[in-house]
Amino acid sequence: MYIETRTPAELRKQWERDHSLDGVVCQNLDLTGETEFVLTIDAKGAVFLGCRFEPPALEHVLETCGLVFPRLSEHLDLPFQPYRHSLYMVPELMAGFDPKRPESFADTVDGQIYTRFQKYRGTDDQPTPILEALAQRIHDHAIDDALYEFLLEHEHVVGIMGGHRMVRGEQAYWDIAWLARELTRSNMLVATGGGPGAMEAANLGAWLAPYNDHALDVAIDVLSPSPSFDDDPGEYIAHGYKVLDRIAGTDSPNDSAGAPSLAVPTWFYGHEPTNVFSTHIAKYFANSIREDGLVGIATRGIVFAPGKAGTVQEIFQDATQNYYGTCKVISPMVLFGVEYWTKELPVAQILDRLGEGKTMGDLVALEDEPEQIVEFLKKQPPVDAGD
Repeated sequence: MYIETRTPAELRKQWERDHSLDGVVCQNLDLTGETEFVLTIDAKGAVFLGCRFEPPALEHVLETCGLVFPRLSEHLDLPFQPYRHSLYMVPELMAGFDPKRPESFADTVDGQIYTRFQKYRGTDDQPTPILEALAQRIHDHAIDDALYEFLLEHEHVVGIMGGHRMVRGEQAYWDIAWLARELTRSNMLVATGGGPGAMEAANLGAWLAPYNDHALDVAIDVLSPSPSFDDDPGEYIAHGYKVLDRIAGTDSPNDSAGAPSLAVPTWFYGHEPTNVFSTHIAKYFANSIREDGLVGIATRGIVFAPGKAGTVQEIFQDATQNYYGTCKVISPMVLFGVEYWTKELPVAQILDRLGEGKTMGDLVALEDEPEQIVEFLKKQPPVDAGD
């Protein structure tokens, strides 16, 4: 167990209380004005990630066996900070975006990180440079840690998965937004992959939970002129901002203008815009970590709307976790769209066979009506895997 300190004052308090920094982790602290204090401590067991010291203080920390990680963001001129305290929010990722210039997405923090990731993504004959890869891994660990802290305040997480090409304005988009709104009103936290299509619909619906029911129709009317991110990603984002402005008079979903929801996207698919309706964003470089983590945190259940290979992958990741009980609980699974999941992509039959004689078999539902899904998830909690 470690103790994270986020300010020099917290570090001072920790030392004054215990006269030990064993297990203390400091991220991005500017300690250049704290040299007199630093020279009095024993840094054994402490970890300093990207902190700034004056030379005598740095030498003292190293001599007393403190562990100092370099300021990688400065050394590598990174557009991201590997050592983070918190999840992302829309204003940080989208800094630099001008809705009047949709092409400005490339200038955003999100866009710059994606460009950097593509540059150093690596090929068979030239892997990602070791320091670049290390910075990415440290970043993703920091996101893991921030996500853990966030979820301590949100016990009932329900995932909504589905196709990224789902079109704004179609019935399925409206149904998913309605579903997410009602689940949020039932004190569940909606989590998605954070992208466009079905994921955006779910984050939108969750955000609209405090507003009257008509707000959903208004929002979709505003979004519909830009139906697909494939047509013009910048315009797609710009119309999302129009909804924020129309409904709440804001350019951010994070100022108590709506209800919270979680997005877990990845720069692996960074050409897709991160939707602007999620209040907390756990964005990763490693898609494998992101995929497994997103399915694992949704212990209150997952709704699978129509989608293609990515959604099918998530279905069987969830089924594997439930089959073996690897996440300590067996969670409800809802296939949203009877004809789609029995005929178009008939995974329902496979889940039936996997669930025969097992607890997970009683927790799989196949539904067409959003209202029935809400009732199922409200009545069916996860089951302890030990049972």
